[in-house]
Amino acid sequence: MTLIDLSRLKISEQVDLLYKEGVFLSKRLLGNKTVILYHFYNVYAEIYYVKYRQIVDHINYTDDPKILEPYIDKISINEIFY
Repeated sequence: MTLIDLSRLKISEQVDLLYKEGVFLSKRLLGNKTVILYHFYNVYAEIYYVKYRQIVDHINYTDDPKILEPYIDKISINEIFY
């Protein structure tokens, strides 16, 4: 699945796909939002929640590993490989 394919899905479908097929890496608070980081095939996805696990503000996709910087102290490498 490509980023274009993902972006064409409804937000709820994207979230379901990330839950089912993505690998949870970490979460963080950013102001009043909770941000969940997933690894999904060859990309990283951040789900920005206004209300945790209920209201999605937006999803950010990238293949740039710089996205890991805010999470680096919280990510266990074992989670990526298992």
